Parts: sequence; C-alpha cells; structure tokens
Amino acid sequence: MAIPQLTLHTGNTIPAIGFGCAAWGSDPEAGEEEFASKFNAAYVNGYRLYDCAEEYGPVEQDVGRLAETRRSSVYLLTKSRSYQPGDTVETVLPRLRASVRRLCPGMDNPCVDLFLIHEPVIGPEGRRIMWQALVELQKLGETKDIGVSNFGLKHLLTLPAPKPVVNQVELHPWCQHREMVDYCKANGIVMQCYAPNARNKKATDPVLQAVAAETGKTPTQVLLRWSVQHDYIPLPKSDNPVRIAENIDLFDFELSADQMARLDALGKDGDQPVCRSYDDFCD
Repeated sequence: MAIPQLTLHTGNTIPAIGFGCAAWGSDPEAGEEEFASKFNAAYVNGYRLYDCAEEYGPVEQDVGRLAETRRSSVYLLTKSRSYQPGDTVETVLPRLRASVRRLCPGMDNPCVDLFLIHEPVIGPEGRRIMWQALVELQKLGETKDIGVSNFGLKHLLTLPAPKPVVNQVELHPWCQHREMVDYCKANGIVMQCYAPNARNKKATDPVLQAVAAETGKTPTQVLLRWSVQHDYIPLPKSDNPVRIAENIDLFDFELSADQMARLDALGKDGDQPVCRSYDDFCD
C-alpha cells in the first residue's frame, strides 16, 4: 500500500514513516550482498524514507548506491555535525556537498530531500555556522529541505531563520518533550522519532501490553501507531526481515482516543529517555 505523506511548511511532502539506517553496513563481515538484502527488504515492504548520516560511516554511500536506480521513489535524509572550532560557512559547505554526492552517486545535479544538523553539541556558534551552510546548500539546489536533530527548545529558540522543517529526537510515550513538541507544532515543525519503541526497553509495560492485546498488534506496532496518530514520523530500524515488515504494518488499525490517552499518560512523571538527553549537557 502507498504510505501516507505529511506536508512540510515549505510545501514539500515527506513519508509518514521512515527507516533508520544507523549501524547498517557497520559489520565488516556482512559485505555488499547482505546490505543490499536489508535495503531491498525495506523497500519491498514499502519504506521510502531512509534516514542516514555522515557519522554512520559507509551507510551514506551504501544507501546511495542502492537507491540510485530508484531515486525518484526514494526519500533521502542525511545529517551532519561536521563543524570544528574555527570553521566558516565556506569550510563547512564542501563537507555537506560531499555527503550529498555520496547519497546521489552518478547524478548530474545531486540533491537530497532533507539535510539536518545532527546534534546541538557543536555549541551556539557551531549551530549558527552549520545552519547558514545548510541554507547555502539549499540555495544551490542540493537539498530540498533543511532541519535539525536532537534540538531542545532552548536550541530551537536561538536558531537563525529560516525555521527548520523537522526536529528529529527520541520520542515515545515515556519521553514526550512536551514543551518542545508544543513549540514545534505551533511553528509548523514536524517531529521525527528515533527509538520510537524506546529500544524495546518498555515492552513489558502493563499499559502497553494491554493496548497491544486489545488491538491484536505487537507492542512495537502500538508505539509506532501512537507516533503516527500524533503526526510524528517514526524511524524504526531492524535487521530482522519479519520486524522490518511488522514495523510498517501500521495503517490497517487505529488506536482509540482512550488508548491514546492511556499511552500519553505514561509520560506524566516527566521524560525518561533511553538514549542520552542533549538538553542535559548542551548549551
């Protein structure tokens, strides 16, 4: 089935679910054939958005190679935090352009769909320089949209114009970033969710188990559906062909208002991230 699309504030569209590519291609014993098998399993099951990053090592190049013959039907997203003290827009921009070329090999006019600042750890000046470099990349026509990842509210509030189209963060019922999410929704910034199933660390939660039993779906499917119904874009990742298929099988059921409320209430005691929280140590 065709995956629903969300519309970004620029007017461009983006698939309502994506595939997280972190750690893909990192096994030196796997080889190109196994990597291709994973990519093809995701593609055949309907995934069209592939979430890459400069810091994922060979993943950009591997995804680009496999997506090359079906570029028109694939949404390519990448991220970078390549700023170093002393960098300028002019020194950062070539590194961003190199990422685009890794994801778009053989293209006369390479262009990715979305390019993000990976993390706010580069500090206020680094974020400003990186953002200005992304703006220039967009002007060159080498990315359609630009956004951020792991930004807290304090980082978003100090980001120069234009506003990002997405903020990619850890997001699930136990880590809801309510104040930051409210700000993003009010400003037309779409949330993307990594670790959308809390890395399976909450699979035995009684509320989650009850909703899974009521819907006849797995706990992970329930959590991914929770994201979809909040208009967040979940980015599940898996090497398991069965899980790859299950994680996108979300559009034949709907959580009731009561089920959504019970899941929302799991975050009533504040955020409980299973990954590191950038708000805690980034100025």
